[in-house]
Amino acid sequence: VVLRRNPNAMSNRNRRSWRIPVEMPISVKRSGAPHFIIGRLVNISMEGAQVVSPAALNNGDMVQLQLMLPDNVKCLLLGKVVRITPIAAPGQASNSPGILFSPLSRESRNALTYFIWKQIRERHIARKNEAAKKQ
Repeated sequence: VVLRRNPNAMSNRNRRSWRIPVEMPISVKRSGAPHFIIGRLVNISMEGAQVVSPAALNNGDMVQLQLMLPDNVKCLLLGKVVRITPIAAPGQASNSPGILFSPLSRESRNALTYFIWKQIRERHIARKNEAAKKQ
């Protein structure tokens, strides 16, 4: 199963896959770094993610991401930093890198596909129920 956007979708026309907003912890490790640093996942798609992290990352850095999905499914993702947005966080310096994933392992691709599909489905049902209540 591949989650691709309908090319006729009216928003985010420059995205090839569905990107969903999420708020969950994620571990980030720059290539060559000795350990992971805890950050926060902001949004994710099958092609990439945006995180907030105190890790010192630069455009072009290769990173490893560890994400614990619901149902205790651990997902290991590899990618490249393609964009950095500085963030002024109270009490600490942070940045918000955009990460483009390298080809995913079969296990990670399946876990991420199921997670994103489930999130899209739940949000669609919630919107549908809200619309029905307004009528």
